[in-house]
Amino acid sequence: MGQKETNHSENSVIPPPEVSEESVRILRGAGFLPAEISAEARAWLQTLVAAYLPDPENAAELPERVRSIFFYDAAAALSRLEVQEVVTRGEARPVIREFAHRVLAGTALDEESFEKILEAIRAKTHCTGRDLMLPIRVMLTGQFRGPELKRIPPLIEAGSRLDLPTRIKDCRERVLEFCGVLG
Repeated sequence: MGQKETNHSENSVIPPPEVSEESVRILRGAGFLPAEISAEARAWLQTLVAAYLPDPENAAELPERVRSIFFYDAAAALSRLEVQEVVTRGEARPVIREFAHRVLAGTALDEESFEKILEAIRAKTHCTGRDLMLPIRVMLTGQFRGPELKRIPPLIEAGSRLDLPTRIKDCRERVLEFCGVLG
């Protein structure tokens, strides 16, 4: 068997062809989805479910896993001890400042541009691994854990453009709210 050629964009997990109706029912029941779902929202939902629920057996856990995408609250996040520990580490503030600067400068946040932003922050702050990723994760989601970080900004951005029962805050709004609360 020959080696499969891959490029950077093919390294992403491809969501299943259909979002299970059980996932739709569960998210609708939690108030995350409207009665009617547009084709655009359904395509976004496929990506969301693939990122946050790699094992469909755990569909009942979906609302809690994706809550931070739908209902972002920087003040609530920063009130939690685990998030405070992340943002008070010496390396966190420069990472937060650099990421905020780039997002507020209007950089679009798809996977490719996000990787470039990470590289620029890494070069400027010399932070890597968790010291780089955790401050950005908590800034965007208010969560300590979740799917691969590079998948989150495009999910947030695409979700913010959808007509859903509760409007999803885009990355810029999240950064502004987080930095406003953090001070």
